[in-house]
Amino acid sequence: MVWTPVQTQAFLNHTARHRLSALFVLLAYTGCRRGEACALRWEDIDLITGEAAIHCQLLRIGTQTLQGPPKTDAGIRTLALVRPVMKALSDHRRTLAVERSAVGAAWTETYLVFTRPDGSALNPAAVSDLFDRLIHEAGRGRSIRQGMLEKGQSQIGGQRFAGGSEDPRAQTDGHRPRYCHGTTRGQAGWPSL
Repeated sequence: MVWTPVQTQAFLNHTARHRLSALFVLLAYTGCRRGEACALRWEDIDLITGEAAIHCQLLRIGTQTLQGPPKTDAGIRTLALVRPVMKALSDHRRTLAVERSAVGAAWTETYLVFTRPDGSALNPAAVSDLFDRLIHEAGRGRSIRQGMLEKGQSQIGGQRFAGGSEDPRAQTDGHRPRYCHGTTRGQAGWPSL
């Protein structure tokens, strides 16, 4: 199931004060996968040009969180970041600086954009668990989880392509064209983001 813009915005409003709210904004607007977002480093993001380079993902294998290539070759790509994503990332960077100061010498320097409060890498499975909990808190029900987190799909991201080519989401979302599902038909009347 793909989230509607109203469902997505309701979730983003609910999570706006969470320390990982920028992660959810990034997922909603770009369509990148959970592991790709967890693997983003600050050097991969250019907040001046509004671009983020996706070239790896974090994977949970046994008890270890490891870095690996994206799910497909098409997963290596550059994402265009819209203003809400850039603002969320800028705010998140300031929040991380405060957390780093508070933790002091115990901070684990990973250079990752999204970390645990001690600076260490996020466990992608724990991000899924958090997502489930936040959906439940927001009263949205678990049925909409698959659309945004596992497949990186939300209608906010899909809106970029209304009226465009056959399925240009393949390039942005990092899917091979034959794996893209859904349609942009009927979205042309949505408000601009």
